[in-house]
Parts: sequence; C-alpha cells; structure tokens
Amino acid sequence: MTAASENKKQIKEHVKIERLLNLLKLLSSNLGYSYEELSEKLGVTERTIRRYINSFKKAGLFVDNKNGYLKLEKNKPYHQEISSLLHFSTEEALLLDEAINSIEASTLTNINLKNKLFALYNSDRINYPIFKKEDSGNIKLINEAIENKKQIKLIGYKSSNSGTIKDRILEPFDFTTNYIHLWAFENTFSKNYLFRISRIEKVEILNTNWINEEKHQKGKTDIFRMSGKTETNFELELTMKGYNYLIEQYPLAKKQVKLITENKYIFKHWYANFQGIAKFILSSIDDVTIVSPKLLKNYMNNKIKNKEF
Repeated sequence: MTAASENKKQIKEHVKIERLLNLLKLLSSNLGYSYEELSEKLGVTERTIRRYINSFKKAGLFVDNKNGYLKLEKNKPYHQEISSLLHFSTEEALLLDEAINSIEASTLTNINLKNKLFALYNSDRINYPIFKKEDSGNIKLINEAIENKKQIKLIGYKSSNSGTIKDRILEPFDFTTNYIHLWAFENTFSKNYLFRISRIEKVEILNTNWINEEKHQKGKTDIFRMSGKTETNFELELTMKGYNYLIEQYPLAKKQVKLITENKYIFKHWYANFQGIAKFILSSIDDVTIVSPKLLKNYMNNKIKNKEF
C-alpha cells in the first residue's frame, strides 16, 4: 500500500470515527432525533445511520425509539459514563452558564448559539439558557417530568385560542427544537397539543405517571418554527430584500431558495400551519408574492382585508 493510499484510508477512518462520536453525542442529549434528522446533521444516508445504531446495540448500548425519535436509554449504567465525556464538570458548567447568560439574545445568531449550547450540553448542573431567563425554571421542571414520565400541572396557563387563564393537567413528552413550545398530551381531551413556554406561570410535577404514552405524538415543525400535523406545499417569489430578510430570520430556508434573476428568488417548501408563514409574509409584504397555494392567498387576503391602521 502506498503512502498516499494509507493516508487516504486514515482520513476516511477518522471521518467515520468523528461521525460516530457526533451521533453518540446527539443520541445522548435529552432531545430525540428521527433517522432523517440524524442523516441531515451528519451528512450521511439514513441507511448509514441505521448501520451505526446497530453497531451501538451490538456494543451493548440501548437506543430507545419512541414515536420515531431516537435517543440513548438514560436509565442504563453506561449512560453516566458517557455523560461524563459529553458534559461539563460542575465548575465548567458554572463558567459556561455565566458566559451563555452574558449573551444578549437580541440577534438571531445569539439566539441560535444559546439554543445550540443548551441542546448539546443539557445537564441539571447547567441553568437553562433559553430566550427568557424567567422561563428556565419551568423548562427544568418539565424536562425532569419528561425523563421520569410524570404528569404535570401548568398553573395559570394563558391560552390565546380560548382567551382564558387556567390550570392544565398534561403528560409532557417533548420540546420543539428551539424550546419555545412544549408537546404534551392532555387527558381531558385525549389530544396532543402544543403549549408555549412563555405563557406558563408555574409548573408543578405531579406524582401521577403517564397513562397514555402510546398516544404521544409530535406534529411537524416547519422552517418558520411552527408545528402542526400536516405539510402544505407553497411557492413564494421574493425580491432580494425579501430573500435577505428570510435567511436572516430563518437560516434553514436558504437551501430551499433558488435565484432566478438578480432581484428575483423562488422559495419552495412546506408549512405546518398558517401562523409562521403568514408572519413572514406580513413582515415583508412588499417583497413577497404568493405563487401557490390558493388556500394561502385566500388566507392572507382575508387577514388583511378589513385591517385598518
């Protein structure tokens, strides 16, 4: 074997090891990832992800698959050993916490940085550095309830849909990727709902275990960070100004945009519900044209039809 081929082999092995470690780190976090999400994050096929996970299982690591979302089983003894490698010491965690909380969440870059650090180094030794510091206590309690499969009571939840403030008994099972919303099953209505963290006054962990785990199911989260149970395809035409605003606010959208001319871009993807895409369109109303679907056109026309300023 020549020196060049040996070097090439070593690089290939190094890349593979790096991917395996990154996969282990993702699966060890409190977040659950689908095969599709893991494939996108690591830049390999879903088939490769399945092969890696099978290798973990053969090595004695148990990967829990709940509703299509994968993560390492935390009740196993090896998890603490892995955590010691993937998480910070108490002193390091304190320094990291102070550094994160010194970041002003005034720009999208800062917000994304805080979310990434929170997702990667999620530990009960670290305060939860999300958008608003006052929400961190609730996030921590909810996360504890999820890990122990306990029901919670949301005290004083402010519902925009009903215009009421009341307590809600829920089975929490996941957060949206940006920790703004909580997915939870409400036994009273036997349905999964999305709850906004900032609208919760207080969280109380109950002694009651989950009783409807088999019904827990997350909706789909679109580029605009909104969730729902359906995917509706759309096509928008943007000016350069509209394009710049889009990728500044929603960086994941960049891959879905195609340059047509110097001042014309086509943005094709899907939305989970009207709320997120409507907010974007209204914020760039002079630089966005709705090509399709007609349903979205009608919604936006009705929304602004009788609005007076």
